[in-house]
Amino acid sequence: MKRDEQIELMQSAEARTTGYLRAWMKDASVKAALRRTPRPAVSNDDHSENRSRRFG
Repeated sequence: MKRDEQIELMQSAEARTTGYLRAWMKDASVKAALRRTPRPAVSNDDHSENRSRRFG
């Protein structure tokens, strides 16, 4: 693939992505989700309780 073709493909992909994002951001629920504070991380480690008993 030639350099000019690659540049053209990247520019068209960027234009499509921009269009998708603009349409997506018009949705009120998407905006609300972006403003929401994320939940705190929860450890999936089943042994953390045992470790805290042993090592404090």
